[in-house]
Amino acid sequence: MKLTKWFYILIIWTLLIWTQSLLSGDISSGQSSFITTIATQILSFINISIDYDLLHTLIRKTAHFTEYAVLAVFWLLCLKNIVDNDYQKILYVLLGVLVTAAIDEAIQLLHVDRTTSFYDVLIDFCGGLLIILVFLSHKVVYNRHVKNLKEIKE
Repeated sequence: MKLTKWFYILIIWTLLIWTQSLLSGDISSGQSSFITTIATQILSFINISIDYDLLHTLIRKTAHFTEYAVLAVFWLLCLKNIVDNDYQKILYVLLGVLVTAAIDEAIQLLHVDRTTSFYDVLIDFCGGLLIILVFLSHKVVYNRHVKNLKEIKE
């Protein structure tokens, strides 16, 4: 089996996710607070007010969701030419996302000021699940399109 560039990108992305969990709570919170402050300023500029703590939580959880959605895309691209069966591919992607998320939360146990959360694993998994739903929707639309083209040619 020849390893593709997607395999290396998948590994790098996974390591980036886990590296974030190695940061102390102060550093992690500081990063998201920086983004929250910018978002608050942008929202206030367009006359939208939102509770800072709520926005901070939304940004943190959206980051979880998004980084795991990207991870699922890399898993799909990595498995594209390796696994032919779409259902096996989906299983591997979801399992890869789930294991990565569980390890991510376990890494946070290394810091006294960090906590682990089942809900974060669930949010991470949902990010991967969204990509699987997009993948399946694409397959359905593509297959219908191909079927329609075949009918037109006949």
